[in-house]
Formats: sequence, C-alpha cells, structure tokens
Amino acid sequence: MTCQSRMRAAAGLLLGTALGTAMVPAHAGEFFQLNDGEGIIFELPAVEPGQALIPPDFFIEVPAEATQLRVELEGVGEGMQVDLYLRPDSPFDLDNVSNTGDLLAQAAYYSLGVAGVEQVTVQDSTFPPVHGRTWYLLVVALEGPLGDATLVADFSSDPPQPAQITVDFTDPLEFPNCDLAPWDDPTPFTPVGGNPATTVGEARRNAVMQAATNLSSELFSPVPIRINACWEDQGGDSSGQTLAGAFFSLVSRGVPGVEDPELIYATPAAARQAGTEFCRIFNSVECDSPELFIVFNSAVDSEDSTRDFYYGFDGFESNLDVNFISVATHEITHGLGFGTLADEMGALGTEDFPFGDAFINQMGRVDAGQVTPLADPAVTDADRADAFVSENELKFLGAEASLDPENSDFLSASSYVGLYAPETYDPGSSVSHLNNTFCDLMRFDTLQCGPSALQTLGVARPMMHAVGWAPARNAPNYVGLLLDRTRVGHGFDLQLGGADGDGNDVYVMTFYTFEDSGGAPEWFQAIGIFRHGVFEAIRNPDGFGFPRYLYQSGRTPPQQADPDTRAQTVISYNDVLGKPACNDGTDRTGASALASFEWLIGNTRRAWCVEPLTLASTRPAVDFGGLWFAGNEDTGWGFTIENIENPDGSIDIFVLLYVYAADGTPVWYFAFESGFEPGQPLAMTLQQRSGYRRPLTGTLDDVSDTPAGTLVLTLVEPSNSLAAGNRVSVDVTYQGPEGGSWIRDDVPIQRLSLDR
Repeated sequence: MTCQSRMRAAAGLLLGTALGTAMVPAHAGEFFQLNDGEGIIFELPAVEPGQALIPPDFFIEVPAEATQLRVELEGVGEGMQVDLYLRPDSPFDLDNVSNTGDLLAQAAYYSLGVAGVEQVTVQDSTFPPVHGRTWYLLVVALEGPLGDATLVADFSSDPPQPAQITVDFTDPLEFPNCDLAPWDDPTPFTPVGGNPATTVGEARRNAVMQAATNLSSELFSPVPIRINACWEDQGGDSSGQTLAGAFFSLVSRGVPGVEDPELIYATPAAARQAGTEFCRIFNSVECDSPELFIVFNSAVDSEDSTRDFYYGFDGFESNLDVNFISVATHEITHGLGFGTLADEMGALGTEDFPFGDAFINQMGRVDAGQVTPLADPAVTDADRADAFVSENELKFLGAEASLDPENSDFLSASSYVGLYAPETYDPGSSVSHLNNTFCDLMRFDTLQCGPSALQTLGVARPMMHAVGWAPARNAPNYVGLLLDRTRVGHGFDLQLGGADGDGNDVYVMTFYTFEDSGGAPEWFQAIGIFRHGVFEAIRNPDGFGFPRYLYQSGRTPPQQADPDTRAQTVISYNDVLGKPACNDGTDRTGASALASFEWLIGNTRRAWCVEPLTLASTRPAVDFGGLWFAGNEDTGWGFTIENIENPDGSIDIFVLLYVYAADGTPVWYFAFESGFEPGQPLAMTLQQRSGYRRPLTGTLDDVSDTPAGTLVLTLVEPSNSLAAGNRVSVDVTYQGPEGGSWIRDDVPIQRLSLDR
C-alpha cells in the first residue's frame, strides 16, 4: 500500500477588527445561542483580499445523551471564502489571534472555505466527544462581497450512521497506465450469483459497488467516502499474481478529532474523525477528489489468464475463479486504514512525513511473554524490521480484536491477533495482513482458505475500530453494577478509579462469577482505560490483565495474582446491537447503556450482552455507591455498594463483598437491606450463592442462597478518606470444604472509586 504526500499549511491571513452587523447585532464579546435545529441568519460583510473578518460568536448547549452534533454554514454568496471553527467549553480567545493558524490551534474541529458551504459533524467517538458540553462556533469571512449566511446546528442521540461509499469509474486517476475501458467492456455476460449484469463491464461495476455496500454496513461515518477505480496490466500467472492494489490519496496527520494528532491516519479515517470532508481539512484539495484509489490487474481477466474473476454476489470461488467482491472488499479495507506505512527496513511514515501511523501504533512483538509495542520511542527501525520477519511474534495489540469471537488466535500468546511476518519479508503482503492461522478477509492469501469467498471484515472490524473507525464514545455509558439478563445472579462492577499519567480516566472492573465445578463463587479484577469505545485492561508481562487474586495473611501485600490463571477481558460499546451476544434473540426491552462484555479465562472465551442493574436516575443526591476498601493497611478485599432511592424517599442498599476462603481463594457474598440513613448503622445478612456453573455453559443448576454471616455499615459521607467516619463490621463464614471465616470488627473504610 502506498500513498501520496500532500499536506496543507495553515493560511496566514490577517484578522480584521470589524464585526458583522445586519440581522444579528455585532458586538464584540457577545454570544448568540443556537437552538437545536433552528438556523440563524446573519450578514457577512465585504472583505478585501488579505483580510479576515469575524462576525459574533455563537454557541449551542449539547445534552449529555447526545451522540452527534452537526453544524452547517450555508447560503454563502458565490466568490466568498468562509471558514467555520468549533471549540468546546470556552470561547475563542480572539485577543491572542493574529492569523488563521492561531485559530486552527484553538479549534477542536473546523471546516475551511470550500465552495461556499462549510459543515462539521462532531461525534461521541472522537476527541473531544460531543456530549454534555457547550460548543462555541466561530465564522471567519476571508474574502468576498457582501452577503447573507445561515448557520444551523442540530444534535441527536441517534446511532452512528453507516458509511456512504461511492465508486467513480470515469476518472483516469493519477497513474500513467490506468485503463477505464474494462468498466465498459461490452462482452456479453450471463447473470450469475445475484449479479444481474448483461455485459462484463456492467458486472465488474456491480461487483465493486456491492463490495462498497458490504463495507458500508460494517463501518460508520458521517462523511462520504469516494473511491476511484481503474485497471492496469500487472502481469503474473497462477504461481504468483497481483490481484489489485489500494492507495489512499493523502498522508493525514494533525487533523482534528483524532486521538493522537502525532499519528498518520488513512485519509478516510481522518475525515471521519474530523467530521468533515477531507477537502475541508486540506482546502488546497478539490472536493470531488477521491479519498482512495483501487487498481485491479487486468491480466487476471484476460484471454491469456490462467484464472478469471468471478463477479457473482454469492461468495463462490474456485481454484480457477477468484471472487472479485472479496478482492475489492479487501482492497477498500486497506485503503480505509488496514495497514502500515512503515517500510521493510522499519522506517516510519513516508520520506516527507516520517511519523508513526495509526496501524503500527497498535502493533507489537510478543517474545517469551514480553510485549514490545513497535511505536514505543525506544524501538529502533532495526527493531521493527526484525519484528517484521519474526514469524509468529508479530501481533496486533488492540484489546477489542484480541477478545473478538472471530479471533482464531485467541489461544496463542496473550490472545493477540497475529499478523503476517514470514521469515523472508514479502513486499505487499508482510505486516499489513493477518497471518495464516486466519481464514478472514484480511489474510495475506485468502485463496488458500477454500472455495467459500470472504466478503465481510471478520476480525478486521474491531481492528479497524482501533485505527480510526470506532463508533462509540471513549468513556463508559454507565458506571456501577452490570449484568446479562440471561445470566442473572452474577455480573461485574465498573467504577472510575482515578487518572493515569497521561490524564486518561482509569477504571476498576470486578467480575463476580463461579468456578467451573461445584458452583463455588470467585472473582476477578481488572484495571484499565477506555479507548476507541473499548475498556482495555492493563496487561501484565505475560499479556493477561484480568487476575484472580489469592490471599495469605502476613504476606506483603497479602493479595497476589494467581499465576496459574490466564484471563483477559474487554468491554465494548462499539456497534453493540451488531454483536452476536446482543443479537441473540433475547428480549432486552427497556435495557439502557448496553455493552458487549467479552472474557477469556483459561482456554474458554465467552461474550455477554450487559446492561445496568439499576438506573443512574434512581441514585440519591448523596450517592454512596462505588467500590470501598479498608485502606492501604488492610488491602486485598472490599465491597461494592449500590444505593437506590425509592419514590417515597427511602433508600435501599445492595452490597457485594469481595473476600477470601480459608485457603486464600476469592469468594463473594451479597446483601440487600432497606431503610438506610446516613450516619446510622445498618445491619445486613450476607448470602452465599452456590450451584451456578460459571458461564462456560451458562446453565443454572439448583442455585441456592445460604445465609453466611452479617455486615454492619455505618456510612457518614461518600469520601475517599479513612478519616471521614465511615465504618464496617464483617463476620462471615464460608460454606464449603475449605471452611473458614472473614472477620473485621468496626474498621474504618473509604471509597476507592471516585464520584459517579
């Protein structure tokens, strides 16, 4: 995969001091509120070349439940160049603006003057996300005559919209040998496999458009994607033949809306995150230019070819006929960002832009249990080049892909997705494909996967989420207790625990479940951050980050991860209703904040569809909910609290206690009681549940709850300090062959998690 390097430098136009007047009074420092869906008309003054005038600022309040904000500036007169800038939370500081480069530095999103219409869509999956904030909108008139403009902003909580992919068969592209004639080949064609064409040229066009339609249903973008496609005789025979190649049109770095502006993104992925066509990001580019090109090898379908393309829609393929839709879908996926710009020698980016890209930022080498991210600054070009020929050691580190049901490598080292890294570097195939353990769309050689062609992304879908296509926000939709309604009786607790050194919110997740045999309760815990709409557990050196803790008194610390338990987990908000776990025929009427919860324990992997146990709206004004513990002098155990306010004002308390049996294995208990009052002791009976097989089978076997002891809570205030006066007493006996008890007598406690 190659690309052309074209970047736009910020224009250095001087900003004038005049403000627009007309239908909206122009007063410096005054802001005009936009209401959802209501346009506001204002006059743009005549602007001389070399100057830039700023009408008044506008703002719109976007509610927390919104997933998308669309802003459009329209009606701008012909010959007038106007830019649109968006910024969250605080107004633009115009006192410190001397040119448009200063505005670009202040703006979170922008649309630069092209064709008199500017538009930006801010999503909940981009940076910064849209929801729950005030957005300030700035219009800058760069040059042109007097005229009116209309500014419209509207927000919605609708699901992300499928990508709209179009294909142009009439543009000769920028390649010297590009041939458009095969798209109009008049040779008669007999309709086959759902393709109704009557000529070979029409069959080819139909098949490419079907590939685009397939991908449109799997990826989400508010920005249209344009593809130019042509043919070139690239030779080859049955022993080795290039089928097609894809190229994206720009090296896109430093664009708005991306997680890391230092990385290069494929042009369509950059435009998706920026929320506007890439011509409005790089306004030296024409808006009818394509985001990516595909060149098919005309030698495959020639009279001298030993094999032909099959143009049906039904997925048929044989040793002689190559499924054209599979090839087209594969190549479009490359053009959308599946692949790295790093070369055989490990050098990053391109000659003009030697920076890391979004794909290599997700790559690593796993050697003897040690994971080395290839984008780490300490990794040299030579290190990367060596990883590229390391055979089974080259991996894609994205958490969502690791636990995806399509990941056939889940039992390999660390469950990471394996990439193609043969001992001898294979140009055009190495690094930017899946390895040979997969029979997925993005395998390096799908022809060896059998007669059934591959036309959907498979495991490449969550991989694409990690390189710019994640449709979900980068924070959980809910913190608290969650469960799958088809597996009532166990679930997990997700709480905000703090921030890491980069300012990312860090979450603590505790999974309370059951052992395989006997139904004995146990629990696992993970710490991680949300990225690309996914909870990524921080992995230990062997690649697993979902430990089952063992406890031994007198040891420092008393709790340590069980070295014999290999476990990993992912929580994903990406395209939840499209996940098999949430699309299993279960009636989930009334469910909110659905998520896919996937886990790997030992050699078993499962996926649940989870939802909140209680609604956030039922929590009292003074919320004691969260994860609590007894401070750093008594670590390893704790409990989760959920408090619910009833319509009459009374408060119920639900508690999950995480402690250990006599042999140090983790166990949990639960309790529920009404009548909670801050500052007053509340005695609760702890129950031990048994008989449930861990969801390896998902079955209930004579589940029973046995009273196992007491817990007395005295909660004064939801505080992260031991000195706040919150206390607990625990006296619980474990029902099982290990026996034993867990006793704490009126010990101070503090909340470990933060405000919800």
